[in-house]
Amino acid sequence: MNLKILVNKALHSNPPKLDIYGDYYSPYYNLMYILAGQINNGLLVELGVSKGRGVVSLAAGNKTNDVIGLESHVWPDLISVLKPYRNAWVLNLPSMPVPVVISEHKRKINLLHIDTEHSYSMAKAEFEAYKPYLAKEAYVLFDDLHAQDDDVRRYFYELPYEKLEDNRLHPSCGYGVLRYE
Repeated sequence: MNLKILVNKALHSNPPKLDIYGDYYSPYYNLMYILAGQINNGLLVELGVSKGRGVVSLAAGNKTNDVIGLESHVWPDLISVLKPYRNAWVLNLPSMPVPVVISEHKRKINLLHIDTEHSYSMAKAEFEAYKPYLAKEAYVLFDDLHAQDDDVRRYFYELPYEKLEDNRLHPSCGYGVLRYE
């Protein structure tokens, strides 16, 4: 599906009713939920899980997908938050190097959410490291494009793939959606 259509759908449709959002919600969670719903029996990976909103959005979007989140500092309540989602796991691991659970997974990555250090060098290192494991026509989402003087944004625009920046998905921080082909 066209990136602009997907983003507009995420911005203008009702978000999923998930308790994990609480007082904090960004429309990119709805985008993650919608994209997960379009992928069947895929592998969805989030680098930088924080409190688990993205992982839950991906897991709730389609329970036929495997969802793996990587986070160096796992939030203590995350285990109970993920309990209803048997298709989701959060590993207390850094994003680099690519863990064996991903590199040897039976499925290629259909959706990769890059949301760790928010620097040019880390966005580039993560994309390059995970690129061999991306499925044809995978979605790659870049959070916080405007961090560190637009560092992530600079790398995002160096990539030669179809892409769309729409900061309404994450106001003030910036958000980019890329279609890997």
